[in-house]
Amino acid sequence: MANMKITKKVMKAVALLSIFSTTNGEKAGNLRQEKDTGALEWFVTHLEEERFLEVHHTYSVPSASPEKSHPSSDDCSCPDDVDFSTPIGGIQVSCLYVLFSFGLPTFDSLCETKVDYNGCNLAIKHICQEACCKDTCTVFGIDGTPTDPDLCPPDTQPPTPDMVTDPPSTCECPNCEPPETASEKEARLRADYAAQSPINPATDPSTYYNDDRDRAFAFVHPDISDSCDREQADIQRFVAALWYYSTVGSAWTQTGNYLSADVDECEWFGITCNNDQGEFGGRIIEMKHNGNGLTGTLAWEISWLSKLEIFEADDSAIGGPIHDSYTDLAVLRIINLDSNQLTGTIPKRIGKLKMLEIWDTDSNKLTGSIPTTMNNLPKIRVIDLDTNQLTGDLKKKFGQLNTLEQLQLQNNKLTGTIPISIGNLISADVLYFHDNDFTGTMPDVVCQLSTTDLISDCAGANPEVACNCCSQCQ
Repeated sequence: MANMKITKKVMKAVALLSIFSTTNGEKAGNLRQEKDTGALEWFVTHLEEERFLEVHHTYSVPSASPEKSHPSSDDCSCPDDVDFSTPIGGIQVSCLYVLFSFGLPTFDSLCETKVDYNGCNLAIKHICQEACCKDTCTVFGIDGTPTDPDLCPPDTQPPTPDMVTDPPSTCECPNCEPPETASEKEARLRADYAAQSPINPATDPSTYYNDDRDRAFAFVHPDISDSCDREQADIQRFVAALWYYSTVGSAWTQTGNYLSADVDECEWFGITCNNDQGEFGGRIIEMKHNGNGLTGTLAWEISWLSKLEIFEADDSAIGGPIHDSYTDLAVLRIINLDSNQLTGTIPKRIGKLKMLEIWDTDSNKLTGSIPTTMNNLPKIRVIDLDTNQLTGDLKKKFGQLNTLEQLQLQNNKLTGTIPISIGNLISADVLYFHDNDFTGTMPDVVCQLSTTDLISDCAGANPEVACNCCSQCQ
């Protein structure tokens, strides 16, 4: 039954197509045989309702309704675009489709429907001119667009194939860089600084910035309104400014010219630079602010100063930890932060500081054990850790440091015995072990060292550490 219904549709379509071809005759190539065949295929594929065929036949066939028949080619000679095809309401509409729609209630509105065509927005009647019975032909140029400027204004026409246009200039700024708004520039610069962070990878700069960093940023980049100035991040100046803000520079005992906007940071009070690579001002190699009333915390951005050799800020009230990132200072020779309020532990990676000669962090509030990596400092001369809250023993801590001259561990909470490995400190002149919880006997190999001062808890009739070679007993 289904096959009979489909065959009936096809037969009606063929009959309709035959009638139409006979009615319209030869149309000067506009209804060519191959297009008629295409129309038949379209009918078989798309016309699922017999009602359409019946209605179309009623309106389109002259014998059924002469007054509704499509005009002949003599009355409507404007050409159709036989290649035109566009989807409308789920139907692929061509000029042939428009032609077969003649006489239907939707015919006039279909011809007036505007579609995008070769860069213009045209009513279908200008494209399917014969199908829509247009009596005044629209003339098209070689580029396929109407020559009438009212139909396709010049500013909407696509360039003709032989039209040559110069590419637009990209040099909106003197240096040919694209301009930046202030917000775009700020976002880029902030991301550049945050990207240096080993703690907060700069996927989101907002996780990195706080009040101190905001102030340092504003100082280094006070005016970012020039859209053509491709201002770059100034890492060294940013770190130097952040050091001031993070240690409450406004309350320093002396500030001198520190944070002077018109002075290079290498000339600021307490900073010394070299002349690496001929740079103006050079690279910071020393930061010294001893006894200057610093508070706040240690900015871990100090680790960005890759040429820093000396870092001193003793006799103040700096709190917080010594960040592990400080062990990235590959050429650091001296760190002197004694007599502050530092907390936390000694960086576990301290053994990375291969150039370190002096580590002085006595009289703070450091806790935890002494890292075994401290045994890997090939140039160390002074280790001063006294008067903290360090715990643990001395096993595998200092035995390899044959350059060590002073080891001050007094006034902590260290336990265990003094190991014989201390006897390997052949350069030792000062060894302070007192005011801890050591027990046992001072090893003979330690007594054989050429020390000037060797102090332990060896006082009284029952000393905690038996020592017959100590220069002083506590």
